[in-house]
Amino acid sequence: MAFELRKLVPKVDHAVLADFVSKYGAPADVPWSGETTQIAATIQSALDAQPWAWSALTYCELIPAHGGRELLRTAGHYNSKLMNGVDNPEWTDETCSIWLATHDPSLFDHIVSAAHALKGLGTKSWEAFTVDGLIDLAVAVDDEERMSRFRDEAREFLHRQTRVPAFGKLVVDSYRHRTSRSHTHSLHPWIQVNVYAELSPEAREVVTSPNTVGAVQLPRTYRASILCEPEKRTIEVVAKGGQPVRDGLVALFCKHLLPPDVSAQKLVSRCIDFSLFRKEPDFELHTDDGVSSVVVDEVRLLPPSAEAGLVTIERKRKHGKPASVYQSAEEWFGGQSPIGRAGWEFVGVRLRLTFKADEVTHKQRVRTIELRSPRGTSLREKSDADHAVAEKLFRRWGIFLEEDAGDDESD
Repeated sequence: MAFELRKLVPKVDHAVLADFVSKYGAPADVPWSGETTQIAATIQSALDAQPWAWSALTYCELIPAHGGRELLRTAGHYNSKLMNGVDNPEWTDETCSIWLATHDPSLFDHIVSAAHALKGLGTKSWEAFTVDGLIDLAVAVDDEERMSRFRDEAREFLHRQTRVPAFGKLVVDSYRHRTSRSHTHSLHPWIQVNVYAELSPEAREVVTSPNTVGAVQLPRTYRASILCEPEKRTIEVVAKGGQPVRDGLVALFCKHLLPPDVSAQKLVSRCIDFSLFRKEPDFELHTDDGVSSVVVDEVRLLPPSAEAGLVTIERKRKHGKPASVYQSAEEWFGGQSPIGRAGWEFVGVRLRLTFKADEVTHKQRVRTIELRSPRGTSLREKSDADHAVAEKLFRRWGIFLEEDAGDDESD
């Protein structure tokens, strides 16, 4: 897929972009007051011989889409002098990303790895594990000897994997995230161990104007990330190459970086059967379920045309109570609701569950749970009790399906 520099330029403060080009590019008279296509073409010429800078520009689209300002803000926790740049309220996330790449390229690379990992959560490149009960789960990322042993064994292990491309230099480092992952899966601080394997460069198309497509040689990296939440004793791994690669990396992580005799149990893989939502589901509830009602109040759909955007249909509460989106959508679209129509693909569903009054508050409570294609959910953002109830119901209703061990990952 071509990188369209002409579309990135309008999203970035020109003064920040000028500093970036001045630091990494050849001297150039960029026509900042001219047309976007002229600006993009001049920047391309200035950065032609700087593959890292080109990669950084492409990642300035990845970061806003996966983590955004919340992720950028973690850089400021590592270095408070950066906070005004990575969390400037007058700038876009793209501007903050380029500003960070200009002022601290090493920390920028950490943010890129975190964005890659967040992008992979819930996909077929991801596995989740839980660690057996320990009072204190410490991750020894500050122990250079143990990190070195992990790196050496990870290198040998990856070289043996047929689905991992041949690579040269391999680097392992770690990153502590200072903020929550409330927009993804978790609510606690987490530690990320990154594995970078250097691949041969590749040519990538760059669009600077509607009629101009160039090519640049960009460095390629095989990336694998292991994310551990000590408080919740969970481990997640995002790595391409199939389930054996992910299982092996987690085993090495436990062996070298966690306390002795720690084992990790894989959480059951599952995929979401969105076909159940093509028409309004009949949610079967038992008297002892702890839930009194369930409605679908939002669906997200991809239209049949590949060039079309994402359509979100949401139903607000009716008379203060959760309301289903199905009947409302039929009324809004004159009996031609897109929900369930041929060619319209589900990418997300939001369920609103009303839990029965408990013994503490004696009040009902409403919880929303999102299902995200193909395997992501917001279940882990809920309390353990609510999570357990919803998990049981989803399996009974057939929303969760068991998934095979294979994967057909794509970028």
